[in-house]
Amino acid sequence: MNRRETFNACMMMEPADRVPVFLFDLSLGMDVLDIPTTDVFPGGRFDGKIGGKCILALQEYLGQDAVIGTYRSIDVTAFGGEMAFPERGVPYIKRSPFKDADDIYKYEAEDIADHLQDSVNSFRTIREARPDLGLLMNIPAAMSTAMVLRGLENFLMDLSMNPGYSHELISFAADVSKTSIDVVSHKVDLDAVLLTAAYDNLDMIGQDMLREFSFPWLRKSEKHIHNLGIPIMFHPHGGLTEDVDSERILSEMIDMGFDCFYYGETIDHNKMLAHAHDKCSLCGGIDTFTTIYLGPDERVRDDVSRYLKHFDGNYIFSPSCSVDRKLSLPRLKIMMDTISQ
Repeated sequence: MNRRETFNACMMMEPADRVPVFLFDLSLGMDVLDIPTTDVFPGGRFDGKIGGKCILALQEYLGQDAVIGTYRSIDVTAFGGEMAFPERGVPYIKRSPFKDADDIYKYEAEDIADHLQDSVNSFRTIREARPDLGLLMNIPAAMSTAMVLRGLENFLMDLSMNPGYSHELISFAADVSKTSIDVVSHKVDLDAVLLTAAYDNLDMIGQDMLREFSFPWLRKSEKHIHNLGIPIMFHPHGGLTEDVDSERILSEMIDMGFDCFYYGETIDHNKMLAHAHDKCSLCGGIDTFTTIYLGPDERVRDDVSRYLKHFDGNYIFSPSCSVDRKLSLPRLKIMMDTISQ
């Protein structure tokens, strides 16, 4: 089996020859090529061909089996937002598009379609160079897209003080994500959609708001993406195995029908295994910050070896979240070498 076949087999709970590795690379490949962030985003616009080469460079250095196809997911400039690009740092949102709430009425969600070609170029650069790799599209879930568009503090305030507007914003955000998936999936041969839900976060908004504002749209996203014939790797955050109530939320998420559950930090792996049993594959592993960033090297070896003992089949190894500029490349190499032993 090649890398792509092994990744897809594990994701879809089919027999595979080994444990594959996926890395959620959002900028670390720039460090491998040792180029400024501004070269990848000249004049604030994403250069898909250079971005794709960065992603490929990290894969060549580490040897993971599946990659994200682009460094840009939701382009906030499509709706009047502003980005900042530190020369050797990670791009970040300087001004959220809908910092002024009424600005949402100046745009249509479909406006994002005109801003996707550069990302398509990145996907194609990777697919043409390495057809043997698993290729995923990162798209935020509707609630997480809404946070990106409005800004975290404003969005959390809206949830409490203006739920009507929050529903309207999340609906708009869902259409942005849907349009993005539709455009890219018709131009690129995707192996999966990585549906990220950093702000559909139990610890941040609690159970009631999660069920009211997030879950209906997660179910709609699951149905739409699967109707396109694309598998889904779901990546939420938050303490989903801390007590009976959080495990109930975890169970509800798993029952939504995602193909693979990519869990984050502070998760009890045995509880995750019990909930996911025969329902979906799992993706996860060591903590990106405490193990890879802080080290030391021996901790990386020990943590990887310990986590691998928890799992048997239908498991994709990945650090707990994205890998970004300035994360230790040598420690990630130790991680990969330990997995392959």
